[in-house]
Amino acid sequence: MATSQLSTKQLPALTGLRFIAVVMIFLFHSNTPAPTSYIHAVFQQFYLGVNVFFVLSGFLICYNYGKEGELNKQFLKKYYVNRVARIIPLYYILLTCTFIILHFRRPDIVHLVGIYFLNLSFLNGFSSWYMFSGIYPAWSLTPEVTFYILFPFIYLLIVTMNWWWQQVIFFWIVGLLLVLFFFYFPFRGFFDNIHFLLLTTFFGRCFEFFTGIWLAFRFRQWQAKQVATPPPAKRSIPYTVTGGCLSLMVIIIAALISPDKAVAQYPVGKVLSMFVFPVSVAVLLFGLITEITWFSRLLSTSLFKVLGKSAYALFLIHGGFIADWLLSFLNLNLFLVFISLVLLSILLYYLVERPLNNWLRIE
Repeated sequence: MATSQLSTKQLPALTGLRFIAVVMIFLFHSNTPAPTSYIHAVFQQFYLGVNVFFVLSGFLICYNYGKEGELNKQFLKKYYVNRVARIIPLYYILLTCTFIILHFRRPDIVHLVGIYFLNLSFLNGFSSWYMFSGIYPAWSLTPEVTFYILFPFIYLLIVTMNWWWQQVIFFWIVGLLLVLFFFYFPFRGFFDNIHFLLLTTFFGRCFEFFTGIWLAFRFRQWQAKQVATPPPAKRSIPYTVTGGCLSLMVIIIAALISPDKAVAQYPVGKVLSMFVFPVSVAVLLFGLITEITWFSRLLSTSLFKVLGKSAYALFLIHGGFIADWLLSFLNLNLFLVFISLVLLSILLYYLVERPLNNWLRIE
C-alpha cells in the first residue's frame, strides 16, 4: 500500500515531462532562426524529444504492466486492448481526415488507398518511401507499436531467463537480417539501409526502450527499500540535476558537432543519441520520481498535468493539415500557431481522446 501511494504521488511529474518532449519536437520541426545562429543548431538537436518518449514508454509500460512473469489470456487481452485504446482512436480519426484532404488536394498521388492502409497498420514506418506519407511526425508510432506488441514477451524473458542486453543484441541482429533481405529483394523502401534501421525502427532503437524497462525495475527496487528502511536525510547523488545536466550536455555537444542538421546523421551522433542520451534521460526520470525538486513540482502542477495528458494530441496535430492551415491563417506567426495547437490539443484530449479511451479500455 505504501509503495502504491508513493508512486501515485510522484509519477505525475512524468506526465508533465511528455509536454516538454513534444515542445522539443515542435521546435525541431519549425526551426526558423537563422541557420548560422547557435539557437538554430540547438533546435536541430531537439529531435531527441522522440528519444525521451521511447525511454518513457519503456519505463511506463514495464512499471504499469510488468508485475507478473506469466502470460495468461486475461492479462494479454487487457494489455493489448488498453494499448489500442490509448493510441489508435485519435490517430485513426486524424489520419483519415488527412487522407481525405490529400484525396482532394493531391489527385496525382497514386495508390492513395494503399498508402492509407499502410499508415493504418503502422507499416509505413518500416519504409523510407512512406514513413512521412500520412501524419509525418507519426512515423515514431511504428517503433512504439512494435514495442507494445513485443513487450509481454520481452518482459517474460527478463523475469524468467534474466535476458536483458541479450535481447537488445537479438533485435539488432533481426534488424540487420531484414536490411540484408530487402537489399537483395528491395521493395518500396522497406528496411532501406542500416542508417534507416538505426534511426527509425524498433530494431535499431530498442536500447532506448530497454533503458526504460531497466529503470522500471530499478524504481521498484528503490520503492521496496523505502518501505523496508527510511531514506537518508540527504542523498549523495542528486539524480534530477545530474540527469538534467547530462541531457543538456548531450544536446550542446550535438549542436557543436552538427550545427546544421540532426547529429544522428553521423556515426558519433548515433552513439550520442541512441546510447548516451537515453541513459541521461533515465537518470533524469529516476530523479523526477524519487526526489522533490522545483522541476518535479513544476511538472506535477495542474497546468502541466493537463498539458502532459494532451501531449499525444499535440504531437499528432503539430505536423499536418491543421498546423499548415494555422500557419497560413496566422501569417506564419509560430508563437500564435503553437498556442493555438496547444489549446486545440487540450480540446481533442477532453472531447475525443479521453472519452474514446475510457470507452474502449479494460479496467
